Amino acid sequence: MRTNEMSELLLHEFHSQLKAAFTNVHGAEAVANYGDVLAEHLALRETAGVLDLSFRSRLCLLGADRIEFLHGQVTNDIKVLRIGAAAMPRS
Repeated sequence: MRTNEMSELLLHEFHSQLKAAFTNVHGAEAVANYGDVLAEHLALRETAGVLDLSFRSRLCLLGADRIEFLHGQVTNDIKVLRIGAAAMPRS
């Protein structure tokens, strides 16, 4: 059953305190901007910024060949990862 409600960002309160404007991305809440897009772009280029991508979906693979399949889809070495570990970019 589908719902019309957006799933809220994990960091919603953090973004709200920074006066974020929110948008809907395929049923998930995402930050649209903080009111001054040019200043935000400048901050990302010259200092630092946080890009909250927690609205993105997760993929669940099942089956005996799931590791081999995922390994063939990405450039990271998936075969050496432990459960719960993150993949680091290849140098």
